[in-house]
Amino acid sequence: MHSKKVLLLTADSQARGQIDAVLSMHYHLKSTAMEEEALHVFDEFHPELLILDQYLEPDNGLEVFKKFKRSNPFVKAVLIVSPADIEVAVTAAKLGIANVVRKPIEQAAFLQVVEEVLSQSLVSSFVGYSMVKDTEWLDGVGEERSRLLAELAQVSKSMKDVILIGGKGINAGKVAEVIHANSIKGDRKLIALDLASFQNESSEGHFWVMIRELLMEQEEISDRTKDLCGTLLLDAFGCIEPHFQASILEFLKEEKMIKKRGKIDQGIKIIISLPNRETLSVFSPEILGNFMVLELPRLVDRKEDLPVLISDLVFKFNAKYGKAVKGVSLEVLEFLVYYPFPGNYAELENLIENAVLLTESEIIALKDLPLNLQAFLLSNLNASLEKDVKKLEKVFTGLNKNLYALLLEKSDWDEARVARFLDLPTEAFTAKLKEVGLL
Repeated sequence: MHSKKVLLLTADSQARGQIDAVLSMHYHLKSTAMEEEALHVFDEFHPELLILDQYLEPDNGLEVFKKFKRSNPFVKAVLIVSPADIEVAVTAAKLGIANVVRKPIEQAAFLQVVEEVLSQSLVSSFVGYSMVKDTEWLDGVGEERSRLLAELAQVSKSMKDVILIGGKGINAGKVAEVIHANSIKGDRKLIALDLASFQNESSEGHFWVMIRELLMEQEEISDRTKDLCGTLLLDAFGCIEPHFQASILEFLKEEKMIKKRGKIDQGIKIIISLPNRETLSVFSPEILGNFMVLELPRLVDRKEDLPVLISDLVFKFNAKYGKAVKGVSLEVLEFLVYYPFPGNYAELENLIENAVLLTESEIIALKDLPLNLQAFLLSNLNASLEKDVKKLEKVFTGLNKNLYALLLEKSDWDEARVARFLDLPTEAFTAKLKEVGLL
């Protein structure tokens, strides 16, 4: 089987025949005339190159390309157009399509275009993250997300080891899966070790036995590639005792020397996950020089991606619980935009999962979110500060109005019930509602 994979999407039988005749001799080619089938094949086949006809139905080639990019932002693509489509060619270049070929297809010239596109940098061969389950948090449209995916591509293809800096609510294991799947040794196993489970002296000994076995395995069963370790994740480095950290750092120095002497497979990628950048201080400059550092952005720094992330999670939990929720209200979206998310991506996922379960409507309302008072106040205070509300009295009036409205909505507008919750006489609560303009 040819090593390089190409996916062709065209309804033009003549063009398909010409392309098939020239490419099938050089590449592993799959072709289809149906957009839906192409999207499915794309996720299963992981092609290095996508060839699209601009003339598709119901969407044109450029629109279909945007859908492929959502799954793999680094996919290489060639677009087939008619001779007169100059504007389409310009738009294609802006979208990141590598080359545009005009009909009729000249086979020799077309083959040369394909060869040139496939010879471009390794970073462009990043196959994305759609094959790794529970990575919806990598979706989005913002600059931070684009930076993250570009850096993921670099660390995946690099021969250097990786330091992964994340925080609460970020699953380092899933990021390691993405790096491993896109690495040179992606056909091997990813082995994850939770360092926090090796805390006592006897457990530390067991850890070193496991490490030695993993390294020896490379020499003794090298004929069974899929059983070998391709990536080793050392998780929770920041949770272990300083003496254990020091032992691992010393091992990393020795491991690098062993690799240089050719005694173990140089393809093994080691990933160390850290809770924050401050933990980097235990690494000497000598050891840090052997690593690429990948710092994962917090959700609070990716607010422009929230609509996409929320949509993905609603879809995910609709499927899980058999619901038919369509999305969230504008009020919920505004609340989430100003909420600081101390629990990061995991907190957003928990909020949306519970809301999908609780809501009796097609649209998730603020009352459906499992909120505590602190979360509500934090979001409203941030909103006031960002909207430059300078008078403290006005800030408190806005907070009280939003709080009372939410409590009334959750209690089916039972004023007496909310008054009891706030430990106020009903008459006093009614007066406060009039003060803030809710009555």
